[in-house]
Amino acid sequence: MMTPLRPTIEKRIGDQFSLLREKQVEPWSTFGSGVPFEVYSYTGKKVSYEGIKFEGSPQMVFWSRYIEPFIESIVTSEIKSAVALLSGTKVNPESLLIEAQELFLKETRAIFERMSEIDHRQRSYGYPEHTAKRSIEPEYHQVEKFIKLHIAAEIELSQRSKFENWYKNNQFSVWVIGSVITVIGICAAFA
Repeated sequence: MMTPLRPTIEKRIGDQFSLLREKQVEPWSTFGSGVPFEVYSYTGKKVSYEGIKFEGSPQMVFWSRYIEPFIESIVTSEIKSAVALLSGTKVNPESLLIEAQELFLKETRAIFERMSEIDHRQRSYGYPEHTAKRSIEPEYHQVEKFIKLHIAAEIELSQRSKFENWYKNNQFSVWVIGSVITVIGICAAFA
């Protein structure tokens, strides 16, 4: 069953990945069109090429952790946002985080599939039937591990928080029960 916050996180995550696709992936589709090519890496380093083919250095840059830091940043910031949305609601944190994980994985696969399409077109030189499409599985699985690890950690933290909140709200009861058990234990020892 969908949580009431799913539409909100779906929009946020979708918007972030759309922007990533537009700014960091789509420019590569114009590589080699005669116009100087320029993008920026996650660290802000300029990546620019002019007058060369895609195969070689550009292709290595494209597939060597170029997009992953951007995705990882979206994942960590949107997990924080999802957790913040939970404040003051009765929405189950685990359910919302699992929904976020599904959205992250779907969007990540779409990004890598688009990158594979661009790579295929750049390498085929007009003959796509003679060029094998590159598998995205190694890159996708690395990011999938990252996403699942961070979601699992946040779920664990949210479960700890539930206990801590329960304890905070019931400290007096816990103290009374502990005192009663102590008195019973002392009485039993002297009996």
